[in-house]
Amino acid sequence: MAAPRASHEIPLAETDATAVEPIAERTEAALGQTAAAHDTSEKRPINANNLEAGTDGLGGNSGGEILRREELPRGGLADGEIEPTREELATLRRVSDSFPISAYYVVVVELCERFSYYGCNAPLQNYISYPKEGNKKNGQPGALGLGQQGATGLTNFFHFWAYLTPIMGAIIADQYLGRYRTICYGCGLYITGLFLLFMTALPVSINGNHALGGLVPSLIIIGIATGIIKSNVSPLTVEQYRKTRRFVKILKTGEKVVVDPVVTTQRIFNWFYWAINVGALSPLATVFAEKKVGFWLAYLLPFLMFFVGVGALVAGRKKYIRRPPEGSVLPNTFRIIGIGIRYRSLEAAKPSNLEARGLLHKYNVRWTDHFVDEVRRGLVACKVFVAYPFYSICSNQGSNNLISQAGAMKLGGTPNDLISKLNPLTLIIFVPIFDRVVFPTLRKAGIHFRPITRITLGFFIQSSSIVYITVLQHYIYKNPPNSINVWIQGPCYVLGAISEIFTNITALEYAFTHAPASMKSVVTSVYLFTNAIAAAIGIALTPVNKDPEILWTYASVATAATIAGIIFWFMFRHLNEQEDQMMDLESKDSGHAPSGTASTVQEDGSDSVFLRKVNTHPVKKE
Repeated sequence: MAAPRASHEIPLAETDATAVEPIAERTEAALGQTAAAHDTSEKRPINANNLEAGTDGLGGNSGGEILRREELPRGGLADGEIEPTREELATLRRVSDSFPISAYYVVVVELCERFSYYGCNAPLQNYISYPKEGNKKNGQPGALGLGQQGATGLTNFFHFWAYLTPIMGAIIADQYLGRYRTICYGCGLYITGLFLLFMTALPVSINGNHALGGLVPSLIIIGIATGIIKSNVSPLTVEQYRKTRRFVKILKTGEKVVVDPVVTTQRIFNWFYWAINVGALSPLATVFAEKKVGFWLAYLLPFLMFFVGVGALVAGRKKYIRRPPEGSVLPNTFRIIGIGIRYRSLEAAKPSNLEARGLLHKYNVRWTDHFVDEVRRGLVACKVFVAYPFYSICSNQGSNNLISQAGAMKLGGTPNDLISKLNPLTLIIFVPIFDRVVFPTLRKAGIHFRPITRITLGFFIQSSSIVYITVLQHYIYKNPPNSINVWIQGPCYVLGAISEIFTNITALEYAFTHAPASMKSVVTSVYLFTNAIAAAIGIALTPVNKDPEILWTYASVATAATIAGIIFWFMFRHLNEQEDQMMDLESKDSGHAPSGTASTVQEDGSDSVFLRKVNTHPVKKE
């Protein structure tokens, strides 16, 4: 029998519903010890010092109760909801719970933000590349005339900037405003940037050579707003679901099932990503507006659509479960990592160990032993994303170089920047199929399709899509100009979309479920930052983004993604194995909480037990 493990030694919980059964058993024992305390602390009076500042407005408060998720009795279950027995856990089918209405409001905000982002991003390659007279060879409109290299360089800068700023958004939310109010201010910035982009795309601005002067600051403003929103919107969405424990339910068909928070969290992220790609279809409107009317209309549509998202944000303000700012974890995290590097162990950064060495005052310690454990867990989640830039550099080709490639093909009246919309269209079709058919079938068959395996498969599929484009580019050079039909690009976008189901959705899920409660926004921003690194690599490749060197660019990024996928598998496959070992641990291996601590369910929907001090930060329900 295994010896009890310290809290920092407990392996990460698997996000697949079938991999957490023994964890639930430990949860039952752990929560049983604290149920009495929870019964008395379910509802607490509102303390103004613990709530977000403001009035009943866009970012304000309107009253409510402090309902701390970790203090909800029986993991948030209602009186009539009974926890499953071991036999029921082993034999009954796992299903998702219903989503709270507040989660839908946040998803609408993200849908509109992505509509605006992709809607204004899609025309950029033509807007920057071709002169205001347009491309005489294929009839595509233009404005600035900076060529393919200039257009690809600027769009890569925009991607870099938009995915660098999420770290700033995470700090603002954690330190000062909380997630909801941070998103509100991000929306204000977004509207400002979109309005500036629209104004400088008017014919009078383009003809007066003022378009470039307005484009650059508008992209900077939109990039900041994108980062502020992106780092907070997915954690805010999933936080709306509050249950952390399974319960038995009888369906209308008479079938008895286990409602599992893990499956619910997975489905929330699946549909969250589905909504992103509904928004990503906005170029179907903006590229036709660009071609038939002008760039001013192409940029007016995202500007107007964004107000729908603001309306959803305001409409749900009294329903959101939101945490007040708790102080940014980044400064202390960096100090802990520094101490860990110096003494070759994060254990050395624990106040108890520093006190034993007489070093508390030297390092001005403002953290707890438990927080060091959280940093360790956050680092494990972050290091999984180390290979992601090589994946993203492949997917980024669809927003710049592939659009220029399409311009050298036979269009037949199709805008060259329209074909890329096969990517979100494929996701809109296949995400529900994987969510409702593929993944449930695998779970029913006892196949544990774990995160590391899914991510690795996504790398290989994405790499194969760029291999396809490399071969296509070769044939474009061998054939007469504009003789190959543009729709032959289609398989590249379809393969790339399917790879995102395995790689990008899993990354969002992994960032939330494997990060401790205090670091969810930060870990999510680290994942998003990998896109910034990919964009920086794209900027470095700008000199070769021209004919005929572009052929070697495609071949290089495809090879890099393949190699990265192989290295990723061998570096991190042990995390899958550790999660398998977790299934074999007996309930009592979790040990008992020492005095002053409580064994509580993590706020990540994974039902895993983590010995921790009781969190004193409340959640406000509005």
